[in-house]
Amino acid sequence: AQCYVESNYAFTGYTYGLGSVESYGYNIGLMVDSLNLQSVRYNTITGHAFYDANANSIKDATEPFYKPAKVNVMRGTDTFSIITPSGYFETFVDTGTYHSRLATLSPYHTVVPVQDTSSFSSYFNIDTVVFAVQPIPGKRDMFVNLFPISPARPGFRVKYKLVYGNKGTDTADVTITLVKASKLNFDSASVAPAYAVADTLRWNFTALKPGDGGAVTIYFTSHTPPALNQNDTLVSVATITSGATDETPADNISTLRQRVTGSYDPNDKKEIHDGRMLGSSIAAGEKLQYTIRFQNTGSDTAFNIFIKDTLDTKLDWNSLQMISASHDYQLSVKNGVCTWIFNDILLVDSNRNEPMSHGYVSFEINARETVVAGDVIQNRASIYFDHNLPIVTNTDNTSIVTAVFPVKLLSFTATKREGDNLLKWRVAQQSQFSHFELERSDNGRDFTRIATMAGGPEEFSYADNKFPRSMNYYRLRMVDVDGSYTYSPVRKINNTGAMDVTVYPNPATNLIQVRVESIVPKALDLQVLSADGRVVITGKIAIGAGSTIVPVNTAALAKGVYMLRLAAPDEAPVTIRFQKQ
Repeated sequence: AQCYVESNYAFTGYTYGLGSVESYGYNIGLMVDSLNLQSVRYNTITGHAFYDANANSIKDATEPFYKPAKVNVMRGTDTFSIITPSGYFETFVDTGTYHSRLATLSPYHTVVPVQDTSSFSSYFNIDTVVFAVQPIPGKRDMFVNLFPISPARPGFRVKYKLVYGNKGTDTADVTITLVKASKLNFDSASVAPAYAVADTLRWNFTALKPGDGGAVTIYFTSHTPPALNQNDTLVSVATITSGATDETPADNISTLRQRVTGSYDPNDKKEIHDGRMLGSSIAAGEKLQYTIRFQNTGSDTAFNIFIKDTLDTKLDWNSLQMISASHDYQLSVKNGVCTWIFNDILLVDSNRNEPMSHGYVSFEINARETVVAGDVIQNRASIYFDHNLPIVTNTDNTSIVTAVFPVKLLSFTATKREGDNLLKWRVAQQSQFSHFELERSDNGRDFTRIATMAGGPEEFSYADNKFPRSMNYYRLRMVDVDGSYTYSPVRKINNTGAMDVTVYPNPATNLIQVRVESIVPKALDLQVLSADGRVVITGKIAIGAGSTIVPVNTAALAKGVYMLRLAAPDEAPVTIRFQKQ
């Protein structure tokens, strides 16, 4: 067995896991291997919480466990919290008198007993505590959370999780609507949506009982450059409705702002507001929502993992609530230090099974009422794989601001006309906004400013009649009065007279999408060639004027590098390199 002994506190919190005792108190000091448990002096407080629908204080067969269960254990002024996803809890303590209280997820329940007292004058005693959570009838309160499981990279698959539930005391039919970022193509979901048109996905769930909920895993494929580039922001919004007035409407909507990245560290920590959060949103009760991701990139299975996260003092530690986790866990919170324990997780290494080598925890928490505009909330975590040194994540910064973005862009279009390219955009929400800078590029990477326009109106237009005879890429740089700025999506116009071809996703798996842009319709010969020049796929396609997307099945191809070639009569062929993984 293993025992982590706390060096600077009189009592510790422990979790018991299949023959081992592990401390997860505030300061982890000494570790002893092959320890006889009888040489460790401890007492045990254990128990469970259940949803007592009929208020008889007895767990009937049809009554579920109350989960996640958050139990606060106090001895004098010393307090720590245990959060478990199952409703069961168990902690190891010293001698003395301890008071245990169950913290409910909402104020619509009465807990019996309000507090349980455990007193120990010697060691190796066990006290069992049972909390009955009794509902106050007629309370409607739903919630939804949307967060990323994987990073967003141009041309790659993106994985989101949608978590929903009923915190109230009414059974209700609910509808969840997700308006995805326009630069994400919907692939599939673990629960098929009842409606999927354009950027809107919708799920209907009937008779959602109090305490019930679920999760939907959603897969998208992100667009490729220049439509989507590194440092762009993908904004998706999820809402839940139930046909009646909700007690806390603030948690009926979840807005995810995800920054697009290139290569990334698989062990990271991210907050969903993309670094800027409105002070007015905090005052209205909106929470910060963090996800800590981890991956076993070693050469063997990870047997036990724990994550330690010291919360910023600007966060209200007592308000922390778990949203979801990839594996069974037990969480302790003491003096702002969170420790997640994953006993016997058996997380396979990425060399043997890359998809199964990942894990995550996701939680939400309130900022303190004292935060003001200009404050920055910082957080990072340390991830321990077995006996290895910790992997420290990035430091995630969230600035408290008076405006999330300098302007709200409603639309931005680029249209080819006789003699010029017409750029039009429409905006709203111009509080503290300064000006627009219209930029042009001939390669989608290096942009030059071609016009500056002050804010004010809601609709703008600009005719570019000095464009080069090439691919023309346009974007808006939208600048706030304090110098901060954000970019619009990139728009493209083909002024070469030739085809423009894009292949995504790249690397590919079983299917690639070939996007062809041309100013005239064409009949094309399509070939896919292996690295040694062999033709492995051949076919003919017809494209129209504008943009045409053609799927190509690559399931039968072996892993490796290939060339896609498109050729039209009397034109030079266009060749694109892609990789099959």
